[in-house]
Amino acid sequence: MTLELYVVVLSALALIAGAFMQRVAGFGLGMLVAPSLGFLLGPEMGVFLSNFAGIFASGALIYVQYKDIDWRRAGLLTLFSFPGIWIGAWLTREIPTPWMQIVVGASVLIALIASARTKEITAQTRSIWVTVAFGFIAGILAAAVGISGPLMLVFAMLIGWSHPVFTASVQPFFVAMNIFSIIAKLALGSLGASSQLPSLSYVVPLTLVIVLGIAMGNWATGRISPTRARHLSVVLALVSAGLIIVRGIAGLI
Repeated sequence: MTLELYVVVLSALALIAGAFMQRVAGFGLGMLVAPSLGFLLGPEMGVFLSNFAGIFASGALIYVQYKDIDWRRAGLLTLFSFPGIWIGAWLTREIPTPWMQIVVGASVLIALIASARTKEITAQTRSIWVTVAFGFIAGILAAAVGISGPLMLVFAMLIGWSHPVFTASVQPFFVAMNIFSIIAKLALGSLGASSQLPSLSYVVPLTLVIVLGIAMGNWATGRISPTRARHLSVVLALVSAGLIIVRGIAGLI
C-alpha cells in the first residue's frame, strides 16, 4: 500500500498529538489517532495502525514510567478485561451500535461527574473486587466502542491513584488491549489482503514520531503540576464521552 506524502505528514501530526496526550493525560492516543488515520487510510486500516501505535506508545511509556506502575492492580485490570472483551463483542452483534454508544457515553459521563464529586475514598472502594469489576467493564467498552481510557480515569479517582501512578499503571493494560485487538483482526481476516498494509518505509518513520510526541509530553509533564495534569485528563475524558454520545446520535439519524 503506497501512501501520498500529505497522508504521511498528517498521520505523523496525529501520532505526535496522540503520544503527547498519552504521556500527559494517561490516555488519548486512540481517541485522536484512530479517527484521523481512519479518515486518511480507511476505517479498518486506520484502527489497525492506531492499535499498532498504541502498543508502541504505551510500551515506551512503561519504560519511561516503570517506577510509578502499580503492577498488582494493572495486572488484575488486564486479566479480567479479557472476559469483558468477549461480552463486548457479543453485545455489538446483538445491540445496534448507535444505542450502545449512547448508553456507554452517557454512563461514562455520569460516572466521571460522580467521581469528581467524591471527597472520601473508602476501604470498600479500594477492595480487590472493584479492580476486577472495572477491568471487566473496561474490556466490554474496549470491544464495544473502542475507548476505555475515561473509565480507567474513573477507577483511578475512586481508588485514589495519584496522577503519575494512573498515567503509568494504565499503560500495560493498553498494550494488552491493542495486542489482543490486532491478533483478533488478523485471525478473522478483517484487514483483507496483506498487500493492503502500508510498507515499512512508512510505518517506521510514523513509529519514530511517537517518540517525539512522548518526548514533548515528558517536557510538558515536568512543567505542569499533577493537579493540572489530572484536570486535563478529566477534560479529555469528558470530551471522549461526549464524542461517543454524538457518534451514537449521528448513527441513529
